[in-house]
Amino acid sequence: MNFIQSISSASHLLLVETLAAPLGQVNMPSYAGKEKGDPPRFVKWSNQDGTINANLDSIPSQANRVEPIFSKFPDLVPDTKVVYPNATLGLVAVPHRAADPAIRYFFAKELEALAKGDAQPIAKRNPTALIFGLWDSRATMTKVQRVITASVKVRGAGNQPSATSLSSPFDDATRLQLETLTGKKASEIGIDQVPDYKELGTLDTMTGATIERRVFLSLSLLDKYEPKLRDYLRGLALVALLYPVSLELRSGTSLVRRSRQLEAFNDNALSSQQIGLDGADEEALVFARAAAKKFGIGEPETLTVDVKKIAASMKEFGERKEAKKAAKSGKGNQ
Repeated sequence: MNFIQSISSASHLLLVETLAAPLGQVNMPSYAGKEKGDPPRFVKWSNQDGTINANLDSIPSQANRVEPIFSKFPDLVPDTKVVYPNATLGLVAVPHRAADPAIRYFFAKELEALAKGDAQPIAKRNPTALIFGLWDSRATMTKVQRVITASVKVRGAGNQPSATSLSSPFDDATRLQLETLTGKKASEIGIDQVPDYKELGTLDTMTGATIERRVFLSLSLLDKYEPKLRDYLRGLALVALLYPVSLELRSGTSLVRRSRQLEAFNDNALSSQQIGLDGADEEALVFARAAAKKFGIGEPETLTVDVKKIAASMKEFGERKEAKKAAKSGKGNQ
């Protein structure tokens, strides 16, 4: 296994994928304003030459793209399903994993064990929580740091304003008639003449711009686990690092890969080296499967969300929070 051997002494790995936008433009993901009615906000910053850098896909968003790939590998991760009132998801697609308020009560014992330093129980049932992070903020306050992080950014792009006119074939008299009949404005009905002018949201001057997806894996964070569990999580992390996840972003941007490079760091030796990627995906999968078999993954389950248990958990959380406030203020001792 040349790839596995070449990274055997690495403390961290960095995968850099150079991307391209075939349409010559990218859309920045929008975030809600502080107040209702505020215009959308974008994560961007300017360079001295007037070009723009922007975040195209955040670390949490990338995690939501990468983690669900494990539904394709039931021999690596238990194929557990979560049944909601109106949908069924794989556990690997649940936003906060075992600590999610909708299902936390299914994992109470495992989370309590984790809080005491025993990661084996949670690793059997929800191993990706130890890779993509977990925060049991409603009970034990246990936090597991992300082992793998990824993001997509564009640097050195430009923004040109665009203008459009949304027209309809109705004359003014007909628009007025429809407004009278419906009690709504023509713009609300969708039949008005609407000029539109935009300067935000789309970066469409890409000459000289670069788009990169950077995936960082902190292998040293796995050193605290016993060997079988450490190798199991290492295998999962390597599969997650190298898997070619979709680059169809939520903003409507479609990207393609042009190149990818992997760099391995050794903190003890204060050194780094480029690692060849030929056959790396296959080797990582072979290593992961062997480690999973040796560790012994848990059985797949079907977890049906219980609305009453969610409500009970919320009530318990609220009572615990109030008790802490009372203790801080001294009222609990009266």
